[in-house]
Amino acid sequence: GNINLIAPLSLIFKKDILILPDEYTVLDPMEQSVADQLNESLIEAALYIKIINKAPVGGDLSLVISDNTIFPLFLDSLETGKWEDQKNENGLAFNDSIWSHLSTMDPVIDSINIISVDESMPDSKSLEIQFYRNDTLQFFIGKLVDELAFNATDSIEYQTGYYIREYPETNESIIKMNKYRMEWVTTEEPRFISPYLTLQGSPNLPEQYITENDSLNPFTIQTSNSIWVQALVTF
Repeated sequence: GNINLIAPLSLIFKKDILILPDEYTVLDPMEQSVADQLNESLIEAALYIKIINKAPVGGDLSLVISDNTIFPLFLDSLETGKWEDQKNENGLAFNDSIWSHLSTMDPVIDSINIISVDESMPDSKSLEIQFYRNDTLQFFIGKLVDELAFNATDSIEYQTGYYIREYPETNESIIKMNKYRMEWVTTEEPRFISPYLTLQGSPNLPEQYITENDSLNPFTIQTSNSIWVQALVTF
């Protein structure tokens, strides 16, 4: 949904919150000759990410890429197998009825295949999730970056949760990209990129600020708050 904030809003997050924006970045297709040249002669690629946090909350950032515009919130809960067997922690089947509003494909999925970052590790995180129907690939979602942490600024007024605007928190990272990931980008097909933001739950208040009603730090969201993400790929 869309929220139009016209006044500060104080919140207490009792657990982490996953936020998926309703907009995504479109990567135009490359010319076939350019894509082939990059894939054949690429020596090294790196992803530079800069996060400027002008909000009172920290968390972590994931960047995913797909050949479709469907980005499920439950991405990390999926397992290789039949779609009908995919369950959430409450034993309820995932609801994919909204997918027709997210994609022109209106896909019907009957199975999932997970490619792990390290196939030799049983608990390795997923690198790519493939969605199938009748053994035909419908679309994929790959992880360019997975859970890159960014800090909340320490310039917060604890009792109210206000962020002091003069002191943003800046986090910079350079991540080497392997050839497998780069082939998602260097292609003659269109690609779509979206961030997944996980905002940390409210931390405990310092002892001197704890009251009878609550021991958690509130976050006060203001119209001037923002989390800026700049991402650049170098070849």
